Amino acid sequence: MIGSIGGGLPVNGAVMPARSVIGIGESYRESNTSKERSYELSEKDATALLERAVAFANSHLKTSKQYLKFEYHDQLNKYYVKVVNEDTEEVVREIPPKKLLDMFAAIADAIGILVDKKI
Repeated sequence: MIGSIGGGLPVNGAVMPARSVIGIGESYRESNTSKERSYELSEKDATALLERAVAFANSHLKTSKQYLKFEYHDQLNKYYVKVVNEDTEEVVREIPPKKLLDMFAAIADAIGILVDKKI
């Protein structure tokens, strides 16, 4: 599930209403307690939406000679983003920082050793 897609989604320089992302077979839910909307997308649709969002971000980063690169953190089984300088291939920023993810993985591993039991 991609949570809380609000307002509009920028695609190819234009703003696309979030509602148009929903296709046949996907569902839409609106919470009774809040104005927040969430959409459940199939994995294929979520991947396509993510690819369009990355292409949009990269197109806006071209003027600053930077691009986004997604890296996979093996221990956490999650992705994080690197902003890379196009000319020097230097990592400008990591979101979230890899050191923070490494620390979180080490803490989770230590807690797992103490807490986890097979039943």
